Amino acid sequence: MKTVLVAYESRGGKTKQTAEAIADACKSRGHEVTVAPLSGVGQPMLDGADVVFIGSWVEGFILFGVRPARAARTWLQNSKSLTDKTVALFCTYGVNPRSSLEVMRALAEANGAKVVAQRAMNHRSPADGAQELVAAVPGL
Repeated sequence: MKTVLVAYESRGGKTKQTAEAIADACKSRGHEVTVAPLSGVGQPMLDGADVVFIGSWVEGFILFGVRPARAARTWLQNSKSLTDKTVALFCTYGVNPRSSLEVMRALAEANGAKVVAQRAMNHRSPADGAQELVAAVPGL
């Protein structure tokens, strides 16, 4: 059994629903799971997790630039406690996520995370892809 943290940035609730679907997929595999908004995730939560899922909604406009939500980017930039953590990334999007996952990955890896999986999920079906993302994480 692994201890899993599913942390997310959500504005309208779709990314939160996706985080909960990921948590359910982990629980169905027998893991202990905590789900929390990024704003509530501190060092003790990160220290206690074997695997960390980090999610964000995608902000911006196709013509003017698309990226992870500002709060998620800021959290990832300032999180020095990801060193050697196994991390999986996800984002929810309305039209096209473009390079949002690559931006999140670069920020996480700059702080020492070992990113092992990532997936973009359409906000219209927040649970779609949760099982596949969890299955892509080694050991889960």
